[in-house]
Amino acid sequence: MRRPLGGLTPPVRWPLRVPNGRSIPGNLEFRSMRRFSLAWLAGGPARPCSRRGSPRSRGTHSGSPLAALSALGACMLVLVLGACAPPDSEGAASTAQDGEHRISAEGLKSTAFPDRSLDWSEIPGPEDLEARRAHFLVGPEALARELEAGGDLVVLEIGMTSEAFEAEGHVAGARFLPWEAVAVRRDDIPNRIPAMDALARSLAERGVGEETRIVLYDRGAGLMAGRAWAVLDYAGLGHRTRLLDGQLHGWKASNGATENGGGAGARPAASATGSGLGSGLGSGLGSGLILRPRMELLADGDRLADLVWARETQGHETFPGLYLLDARPHAEHSGAEPGDEVDRPGHIPGARNLPWRSTTGPDEAPFLLEAAALLELFEDVGVEPGDRIITYCRTGGQAGHLHFVARMLGFEVRFYDGSFVEWSRNRERPVVAPDGSVAPAFVDGMPEAAGEAP
Repeated sequence: MRRPLGGLTPPVRWPLRVPNGRSIPGNLEFRSMRRFSLAWLAGGPARPCSRRGSPRSRGTHSGSPLAALSALGACMLVLVLGACAPPDSEGAASTAQDGEHRISAEGLKSTAFPDRSLDWSEIPGPEDLEARRAHFLVGPEALARELEAGGDLVVLEIGMTSEAFEAEGHVAGARFLPWEAVAVRRDDIPNRIPAMDALARSLAERGVGEETRIVLYDRGAGLMAGRAWAVLDYAGLGHRTRLLDGQLHGWKASNGATENGGGAGARPAASATGSGLGSGLGSGLGSGLILRPRMELLADGDRLADLVWARETQGHETFPGLYLLDARPHAEHSGAEPGDEVDRPGHIPGARNLPWRSTTGPDEAPFLLEAAALLELFEDVGVEPGDRIITYCRTGGQAGHLHFVARMLGFEVRFYDGSFVEWSRNRERPVVAPDGSVAPAFVDGMPEAAGEAP
């Protein structure tokens, strides 16, 4: 059974093999065999977390092939001698007491989420949010002008079925992309990120090529379109993909041209290739679509469990500027309403609730709020410019939209694919129940052993 990789795949580093078969990256100390990979989730050696008003500075990259070979040789030598302790992120050797290693708090303070996007050079930084917004959103009038001007532009409506798309009108010239193209059921978890080869085919069949600009919208308030944007961002297309502000409601309210039927015919690309989910760079031939998945944008459950454990046992002050945001409605976050397929209602310990729906206007005019109002929403839950974010929800749809909003505002973001449905089904992972209790509880720095599921 294929298990999707999540979290940051670190730059070339020597691994340590531990008894349970996992590998430990060289910049990480560990306290137990179950809890070792927090540095992957927190980002590895990159730039430090900047606070409000401070300029961001790029850190140095220590993962060159030469450095990797040197580290590998040193590790093999130490292994031959019978003891190998990984250096921490500051380059100093880790110390062991009573056979245990600790996660390096100092190393974690300097971690960040590297932005390895393919081409974001023309997109303004978070210091100019209004200009940046134009690279993530397009208004109805502006889209109408772009469609009239022509060019390599594809508009995609995201929906469950094409019935309404064909019978009730859609943006003139748009093509329909089904929800299942950006959200698949895998390992009995709904709405997972699809395999990249399947996504590449779906996009190429709708005329998306290597230079195509993409606009996404849906028939609601933007949840499906936001999720699709997050998937395309992961696939390496975020820098040339925008959402239609106001969605179809806003388009019609602005008297945008609509049409019925199957939409514009596809313009087949010469080839469409994407590397599978969890693999490296895509490859392809000719001028077709090539997807290059960005693993640093994902955080999986195991890495997130490491973070929760470390924060609950070593103190939240150890990890400044790193926040877990739950995009679900408050009733689901609190556990009053469990939500479909959730095994244990509640939320992940330490998560803060920022419902995705609070970022847009009402159903009849679901335009995204202005940048200042959006920043205020984040500040209300304690998140400030320069902080790092991990988004999750029930199955990834709502978190995808919040991922889009946070990226537009300039935050460094990771997206938990699988989200709370996956988390709640693992009885070893703690959940804050509706009454405020945590189960399994943390005992002596580790979660209490959970019994078998009934």
